[in-house]
Amino acid sequence: MNASLFKVYCILQYGGLLVSAQTNDCQDDKALPYASAMLILDAIPNSFPDDHVHILMGTYHGAPWLPAQLDSFVAQTHSNWSLWVSDDSDDTETRAILHAFSRQYPGRVLRLKEGPRAGSAANFLHLLCDPDLPSGFVALSDQDDVWHKRKLEWALARLREVGTDPCVWAARYRFTNAALASGRASAQWRRGPSLGNALVQNILSGHTLTINPAALALVRRAGLQNV
Repeated sequence: MNASLFKVYCILQYGGLLVSAQTNDCQDDKALPYASAMLILDAIPNSFPDDHVHILMGTYHGAPWLPAQLDSFVAQTHSNWSLWVSDDSDDTETRAILHAFSRQYPGRVLRLKEGPRAGSAANFLHLLCDPDLPSGFVALSDQDDVWHKRKLEWALARLREVGTDPCVWAARYRFTNAALASGRASAQWRRGPSLGNALVQNILSGHTLTINPAALALVRRAGLQNV
């Protein structure tokens, strides 16, 4: 993969944009209208280093693609991360892969939980609003991607430049075949990142996002939404 295609192109500071007019705080027990069974419930440390990244991954019949994505997590140059998974299917093969990964890398998979069965957006909100999720940096992950080995390193370097303001990092990506043969790059938005442009174009691809603690707090204030 060409490292230049994974440089930071979007780093936005939206302030309160992510907060809805009527909030449903994630800490409110009533914010979870469905049962959420825990399939992996690992001990969460009392504290994490400041540079720890919680990777949140939504899965749905993901067995064909999961091993490559999990391997790309392990290959990260920034090794201080843990994995939280919400599975939106009853696919035993997907869950078997995640259980095997958890056994191979103890302490990496902190949660594997039943998803809300309400679509991809709801599945990720289910993770973002998990009451056990600590404050910190969060990276969203699709099940069928393969991360560049420096993705988390690059994301944290840029987000630290912002300081304590709410901020999200995103990047361009490549479309490839199953063998990761080089393909075309995603669009490069000519107008660049801005609030006005974000209202009319999806310039931040959700599966590339890494958000800082302040942005995570805004999402959790907004709480679970009907999406």
